[in-house]
Amino acid sequence: MLPVIPRERAHQDLEDILNYYDCQAGVVIATDFIREFSLAQRQVSKYPKIGSTRLCEKANFLNLRV
Repeated sequence: MLPVIPRERAHQDLEDILNYYDCQAGVVIATDFIREFSLAQRQVSKYPKIGSTRLCEKANFLNLRV
């Protein structure tokens, strides 16, 4: 498995998302988001070539998958 190494901007985005969910929907929803996000990170780590490069190639982002 390859490690997922989030950039600083990703950490800030996650913090903003968690604050929003906590304020708007409560701690249960924020906790659910953390759990699901962690599962997604594990999937990407386990299968790094998951996803498609097609959309990113059109936008001229090399080596990115969505």
